[in-house]
Amino acid sequence: FMTPIEQTIQSNIFSFFPAILFVDNYVPSALSCGMIIFISLFGFITNGIIAPVVEELYFRGFLLPRINTNENVAVIISAVLFSFYHFFSPWAFFSRILMMIPLYYVVVKKKNLRFSIASHIIANSITSLSLLSILL
Repeated sequence: FMTPIEQTIQSNIFSFFPAILFVDNYVPSALSCGMIIFISLFGFITNGIIAPVVEELYFRGFLLPRINTNENVAVIISAVLFSFYHFFSPWAFFSRILMMIPLYYVVVKKKNLRFSIASHIIANSITSLSLLSILL
């Protein structure tokens, strides 16, 4: 799930975070197969579909056009705010910014959210589905 740089940042800087917050520390054998599938499907629907749509509508549809500066600076500010919004994984702060800036340029240039929504859904869905494959 994390790049080597993110793993290093997490283990060296954010090691004070409680271990229970990390998916790596869950014990799937404590849950029934049906419960794992239910939790995974619920997570897929909420994290893979609903959250990306809501986040894109807010950050790119509402907030980005209201950042009162030139397009290049607005894209960077929006990416930084989006990364701050994901405060639960601060070790991914910089990589999230670097991944999102090109996506935001497409939104600004095309004046269309469909590509960013689809990209966000795909990225989150891959994460959700890969978690299911690890647990089963």
